[in-house]
Amino acid sequence: MTLEESRQLTLLQTRVRQLILSYRELGEKYAKATEALRQSRAENESLKAQCQALNEEMARAKAARIVEVCSDDAKAARDRINRIIREVDRCIALLGA
Repeated sequence: MTLEESRQLTLLQTRVRQLILSYRELGEKYAKATEALRQSRAENESLKAQCQALNEEMARAKAARIVEVCSDDAKAARDRINRIIREVDRCIALLGA
């Protein structure tokens, strides 16, 4: 083997080693990126569940507030309904007479 061929072979071996190292580094980066993606997806699902729970809680709070407002006006509403019922009863009595 000539000196030039020996140099070429050494250069080729060096480049192959560099290529193998680069491949391993990329494999490690890929594994880290895959793990980060998995964690991000898990966090995303957790946040979606938390958002859903907060939306449900907000809906219950709105409903409770509506009931609270309605209960304040409940007596007035009952009085009004009773007046309407009495008026309907009078109308029915007049129709039957």
